[in-house]
Amino acid sequence: MFLIVLLLFAGCVQQEAEQGVEQEEMETTVMAEELTIKTDKVEYVQADTISITVMNGLDREVHFASCDYLVLEKEVWNKWGPSSEKRCGKNRISHSLAPGESKEFSLETRWSANNYLDSGTYRERFSLYFGCSDSEVSSCESNSTYYSNEFELEKRKLPELEDVLNISVETDREEYRFEETVKVHVSVGSERNIGMATLDVEGIRHGCDRIDSSQRVKIPAGESSFDYEYLIPAADDNLSIDIGLYGINADLIYDGEFEGIVYDGEVVASAMKRIEITEGADS
Repeated sequence: MFLIVLLLFAGCVQQEAEQGVEQEEMETTVMAEELTIKTDKVEYVQADTISITVMNGLDREVHFASCDYLVLEKEVWNKWGPSSEKRCGKNRISHSLAPGESKEFSLETRWSANNYLDSGTYRERFSLYFGCSDSEVSSCESNSTYYSNEFELEKRKLPELEDVLNISVETDREEYRFEETVKVHVSVGSERNIGMATLDVEGIRHGCDRIDSSQRVKIPAGESSFDYEYLIPAADDNLSIDIGLYGINADLIYDGEFEGIVYDGEVVASAMKRIEITEGADS
């Protein structure tokens, strides 16, 4: 699953308050109109989803430009800088909010297996545009730079599938000759019952994978075993392969949720075995 981690701003327009106390009268506070963008929390753990609500309390429409409003910054040594390079084409107006409108965003801190936003302190930087007559940024009357509230991202402490799984590939021998059968044994060990997964086994590639299997398998707690065979063709067979070294790969692919992480067809365990195919039987 290929995702990005983004965060908008909260409390970006400074409130101006006038407070006055008249004799024998209660204190009165006058709040200026504001645009508020709030995250649901200020502390997250890797793999959490960040929920953001944007509320336009101004008396005019506001616009977000495609290249400006999604720049994630990280604090390093008390200095703010871009968290990662953002590639963007032509800068155009991509979002608008009318007065009184709000919009919710759901943003991920995990992109794929073992691929998270680094822990640390973050904020979002972007430009807000006003008075735009069309989708061209040049048509806008003005723009200002805004920053989100800061938020903390901590390292994930719960185990992932990669931590509770192991997989191995073994063959009955290291070397084979033509017209011999390669016997492959795949073993999957799991500390927990993870349910159904897809086991892909392929290899001995010569033009194509001579072993090429994809099957749904159940992975309970403990050890699970799967066996495969491949008969090497005769040297003069049309389907024969060259002598040399070949690899046999096994990948366990998972779709589902584990410890709060949703896996979307991701490889969570892999192993490889090399074999050698030599010349025919000794004379």
